[in-house]
Amino acid sequence: MNNEKTTPSSALSELLTELKDSTNSQIKVFTLQERRVFGLVYGGLSNCEISERLFISTNTVKKHKAHIMSKLNIKGQCSFRKFLLKIKNSTETP
Repeated sequence: MNNEKTTPSSALSELLTELKDSTNSQIKVFTLQERRVFGLVYGGLSNCEISERLFISTNTVKKHKAHIMSKLNIKGQCSFRKFLLKIKNSTETP
């Protein structure tokens, strides 16, 4: 990893590159709104905080998170949190 501070957007970009490299199939693309939600979830915001920040309902936030998890083949909120922690730990600078 480089010595620069990792942002949610760069973490997602690195993740997508890694996933694309690790699979021979074309990876499903995230929508702009899914990228925004991912970045805010990565940043530690709650569904309510994300909905206020993006001017969308909490149900819409949940739907975007479900789409993200589906595209990443992650089942359940607990697994999603573990996944986010794994990304954060792998992108932190020593």
